[in-house]
Amino acid sequence: MAFFWVLAGLLLIGLSAWDGFETMIVPRTIQRDMRISRVFFRLSWRGLAILTHGRNRKAQERTLCAYGPLALLALFSIWAILMFVGFGMVQYGLSELVPAPGSPGIWESVYMSGTTFFTLGLGDVKPASAIGRWVVVAEAGIGFGFLAMIIGYLPVLYQAFSRREVMVALIASRAGMKANAGSVLVRYAKRDPGLLLQALQDWELWAAELLESYISYPVLAFYRSNQRMATWLGALTVMLDVGSVLQLGTEGQGTRWTAIVDQAELTYAMALRVVVVICTLIDRAPDQDRTERLSRDRFGPFILELQEAGMALRRDEGTWEAFVRLREAYEPYLAVIADELRLEIPAIYLSASQNIPTPEQTVRQAENLV
Repeated sequence: MAFFWVLAGLLLIGLSAWDGFETMIVPRTIQRDMRISRVFFRLSWRGLAILTHGRNRKAQERTLCAYGPLALLALFSIWAILMFVGFGMVQYGLSELVPAPGSPGIWESVYMSGTTFFTLGLGDVKPASAIGRWVVVAEAGIGFGFLAMIIGYLPVLYQAFSRREVMVALIASRAGMKANAGSVLVRYAKRDPGLLLQALQDWELWAAELLESYISYPVLAFYRSNQRMATWLGALTVMLDVGSVLQLGTEGQGTRWTAIVDQAELTYAMALRVVVVICTLIDRAPDQDRTERLSRDRFGPFILELQEAGMALRRDEGTWEAFVRLREAYEPYLAVIADELRLEIPAIYLSASQNIPTPEQTVRQAENLV
């Protein structure tokens, strides 16, 4: 039984330490299913979704907003508990293997381990053997390093969150809280097309940062944006929709619009990679039955409104089919992400010119942020 206590304790220490190391130091290993953090987030999020099912939308959103930070604190607690319980089991097993007068029992060993791991240094329970003292030294060092990792991890995570929200706020201010591809394109088409080119370049960079952040910090996907109607998933959807529309091509609008179409392809490709990676992170397959957010009947008025704003898209027999093919590449992923994370996907076209925010709407939106 003594060997069992030592081996079980070492297993707990190894699992929790390696999971924390992978999560906070080398978070690239996202594919291994049997990770404490991966299983924890999967079960706790889906359990919370079941508990909040049926509530009104506002109450549900308040609960889901608290999940990200609380779940992260809970994960840190799980790692810490597993490690100091593991060290306590090792101490108890060693006291059985190397008997010494005054050796603590199992509960005293776990208590001693907890005070050592959190560097309390109470000293009311001490190991009786020499090897037990060396285990205490090792545990104190590991506990100190673990706390240092947490302190260094949190600021980086919140910096990534802040950078993510910058583009969400920009799109909301430029095209309304219910921003969609129509409102964005109409607003830019009425102004200098160079602004649209710059926006597409900024969106590509933001999508690349989003990809890097979510691979490194998967928990970031569970952090809600400041506004329910203006979310990071909504901003990403707008980028994909705008990219798919612009890739249809323009007619007789010069070389500047050719550069815009070329950049739209790059932005679209980067945003598409993001949604595929996020589906992998949340362990869901794309829903191939969910690909329709704009009917063919609405596509004609959409193209006409863009033309009236100054953007003459190519219109021939293959335009609609090309648009459908581009959307079918990402909409199944968007639908699954929205379902899993309880987020809303914006429409592609909603009477675009009416969605541009007025000064009064901008003031109300700002008031709702705090």
